Amino acid sequence: MSDKDKSLGERVGEAANKVKDSVSNAAEAVEHKAKEAGNRASANAHDARTEASDNPLEKAEHNLKSARDNISAEVNEGKAEYHKKAAEESAKKN
Repeated sequence: MSDKDKSLGERVGEAANKVKDSVSNAAEAVEHKAKEAGNRASANAHDARTEASDNPLEKAEHNLKSARDNISAEVNEGKAEYHKKAAEESAKKN
């Protein structure tokens, strides 16, 4: 069905859905960027605890936690980039 055959309500509904998709992806990108920042801060805190500790087991524990947090940060960074690109593509379609 061409745009001329659609009612005003149908056209407005389609436009609203396109905007919703774009905004939704942008919000997801922001959420993952915030999680990435939190993961990186946590990793830095574990690095500081590693350096401050004299206990070898505690150092190993904090090294592992830091590595885990850095990996989580990388994953969230990738998710943020994906959602950012999806939001940009969705906005271009509008």
